[in-house]
Amino acid sequence: MQDFYICQDGYEAKAASIFEEAAKKLMKDMHYEARAQAIIEFYAQYRSMKVKKEEARTMNLTKDQFMSVSKER
Repeated sequence: MQDFYICQDGYEAKAASIFEEAAKKLMKDMHYEARAQAIIEFYAQYRSMKVKKEEARTMNLTKDQFMSVSKER
């Protein structure tokens, strides 16, 4: 069940500002998570290695490696 909230009168601008900041953070987080997931999938598909998320955060792929992962999907 979803909860619905109504902004009090006079707080619409502040609520919109908070919402915009939260949306920006979520977008940054999505890109970060997608990068880590691409690294995990690359190593699984092409190197037959299991990489944990903690390890993937410190690893890098070349552009060609990233592109090869996205082509498979």
